[in-house]
Amino acid sequence: MLIRSLISGIVVLLSFSTMAQYYPSNKEKFVKDFQKQINAYGAAEASTFAKKEFPVLLLESGDFSDEYFFKMVETCNLMETKRL
Repeated sequence: MLIRSLISGIVVLLSFSTMAQYYPSNKEKFVKDFQKQINAYGAAEASTFAKKEFPVLLLESGDFSDEYFFKMVETCNLMETKRL
């Protein structure tokens, strides 16, 4: 009985954490979502970066490792859950 309760609790907590994830771990989808968020912010310089430089840096050059990318996704999702 205790094990079932514990497993049920873990499943519920994991479902909330997956629902809280906003930014995808797919690079192409991440770039699109990031651009939408930056455009909603309204800063011209940030918007230009999100449209022109960021996709090239993330998708075309090999300078941005997967480790850094997944850390960035994690950080963006954490900021989203805290509504920053």
